[in-house]
Amino acid sequence: MLSQLWGKEEIQNSFREKIYDYLKIIEDIIDEGIEEKLIERCDKKLLSSAFFGMISSLIIFQFRNNDIIDPEHIADSVIEYTFNGIHYRD
Repeated sequence: MLSQLWGKEEIQNSFREKIYDYLKIIEDIIDEGIEEKLIERCDKKLLSSAFFGMISSLIIFQFRNNDIIDPEHIADSVIEYTFNGIHYRD
């Protein structure tokens, strides 16, 4: 997928624009969270790219495991790790 971001061909330009559309959707969700004081002010372009990367990697996770993975479990885990980190807690 990432290899399609480079290049000047029409298909690559189209693919890049679609990715930017997805990133904008994530940025808008981040803006809503900031406005509703659910999350701190942040670099929304950086954060939207990080979330998009996580989502893209989850597709690889799905294929790698050849299992039907519960989307709610995935979403809950990503939210848990995002907001609470992965540090050890007693």
